[in-house]
Amino acid sequence: MNKKSLYETFFARLNEHWFIEKSKAVASTAFDFFLFIRTGKHLIVSFFKSK
Repeated sequence: MNKKSLYETFFARLNEHWFIEKSKAVASTAFDFFLFIRTGKHLIVSFFKSK
């Protein structure tokens, strides 16, 4: 294995890892946001019902 392909493999792995981490972060943020919206909607509805 020459140096060039070693570097290419290394960067491909690094990039893949970064992409996976980013995807996980985005997915968890989207899920948190979804839960927040659901909870918020529930709170708003109960707030108006109590009036």
